[in-house]
Amino acid sequence: MSEADFVRLNTECRPVLGEPYVVDSATDVDATNVTITWHQGSTTGSSTVVFEGGAWRFQPDPQTLATYRGGVAAVVTERKATAGCH
Repeated sequence: MSEADFVRLNTECRPVLGEPYVVDSATDVDATNVTITWHQGSTTGSSTVVFEGGAWRFQPDPQTLATYRGGVAAVVTERKATAGCH
């Protein structure tokens, strides 16, 4: 997703503020990949961060990437349907 699309997405569908994400642990996968486990309120999960271009970057899961491939309008529609924005 381009920077312009990211700005458009978060302008059209402002994220719902609330419980923060809390990182519970981090496990090195290799020199450039780390798996983090987290919780947000009672929801738990894991994600990957990748070291690229001198910075750590969040790596979305396959389902999120598939949604992003549909374009900004698809992401806004999905988030509004799940109360993920206002």
